[in-house]
Order: sequence, then structure tokens, then C-alpha cells
Amino acid sequence: MIDTIQRVYGALLPPAELPEHMYQLQHELVKCIIYYEHFRMYPPARSYQRKFWKYVVEEIEQGNEEVCKSF
Repeated sequence: MIDTIQRVYGALLPPAELPEHMYQLQHELVKCIIYYEHFRMYPPARSYQRKFWKYVVEEIEQGNEEVCKSF
């Protein structure tokens, strides 16, 4: 699922769905997007990044889970 989200992010599309229990996957998601070499060299527009992460945070919170703040 993480690789699907990574491809969607690279295509500048919003993810259609996120897996349940995102709290456990947050570190992996950050690793495969924020620290991914390709996205570091060719980052999407800041406006897209803001929308994407806002969506992710809202989905995590709607699932009654906490957003990990230790990144």
C-alpha cells in the first residue's frame, strides 16, 4: 500500500484511500516520500505537498488515531 501511495504522490494525485491504522505506517510513509531520493531531487509543488499532507493528517485523525510528531 505504501508503494501505491508513493506512486500517487509522484503523479500529483490525491490518494483514493489510506490503509487503516495509519499510525503504525506513518514512519514508513515519511521515509518513502520525504526521504525518497527522487522526491528530494524533483519535489512536487509546495502547494501539492501541503494538500497531500493535510489530507493524510485529516485521514489519520478521522480514524481516531494520533499523528506522530517525532519526525
